[in-house]
Amino acid sequence: AVVSSSGPPDTDILNNGLTALLSHGLDVHQFGYGNSSGYLADSDAYRTMCLNYAIQDESFDAILFSRGGYGLMRILDRLITEPLENHPKLIMGMSDLTALQLYLFKNHGIPTFSGPMPAGQLGRGLDELSFKYLEIALKTNMDGANFWPGSFPVEIVRPGRTVGNLLGGCISMVCALMGTDYLPSFKDSILFIEDVNEPLYKYDRMMTQLRLAGIFNAISGLIIGHVVGSCGESFTKEVSTLASEMIAAPIPIISGYPHGHCLPNITLPHGRLLELDTKLASLRVVHGD
Repeated sequence: AVVSSSGPPDTDILNNGLTALLSHGLDVHQFGYGNSSGYLADSDAYRTMCLNYAIQDESFDAILFSRGGYGLMRILDRLITEPLENHPKLIMGMSDLTALQLYLFKNHGIPTFSGPMPAGQLGRGLDELSFKYLEIALKTNMDGANFWPGSFPVEIVRPGRTVGNLLGGCISMVCALMGTDYLPSFKDSILFIEDVNEPLYKYDRMMTQLRLAGIFNAISGLIIGHVVGSCGESFTKEVSTLASEMIAAPIPIISGYPHGHCLPNITLPHGRLLELDTKLASLRVVHGD
């Protein structure tokens, strides 16, 4: 099932993404969306109906989201997610879908995937590294899968080893859920963050919010992905510096990890138990499904 639960997708890019899914042997059902000129793909009621239908219909093995943007958070309290406990599905999205992924982990302990979407990077064309990890997510059982990006340069800001549930995603969505009943505990988790279209001072503000909320004192590791400004400039180094200043505990921190709104974009197993070991260059699934 491909649903548009957030912003309105570009039709041509979405069609390219659907064609890519079909070419790899997947049966695809696209849920319709309105011809919205605003920032929502359709009304809250319609987007809720489509997603609830996709969740409850057992003929769907997976739910992919056409694109992010904004809108999923508006319907979190209208979703009927209990059927996923007895009939789990592969669920993949990122950006605005971070809100759903955190909610599903908190309420049901359900793992998801944070990765490319049909009307986004998939529809525009993936690089070889991004496609490799998308295939791993779609076609393997994840046991022992290593998500360290091989030859891609990743900065080890603070070395170490830890084991924890991988939680996070778009940092603005993590911060937006604070003070609600939809944000899980980050105690002993490996937090990963990325975002786009924000000036540096807002990244500073969001990092400071995580610090003041005690999240940086709770986590056992940190992965900093693509952190991009409103003009396409990278703020990854600046956010790495902020992390070093704000996190006193000797936990492993890596930065420049290829995940987020830029390519390469490695698909990550949100909510699964992972081992991060900077010495072994390993980000490995401890238990898979």
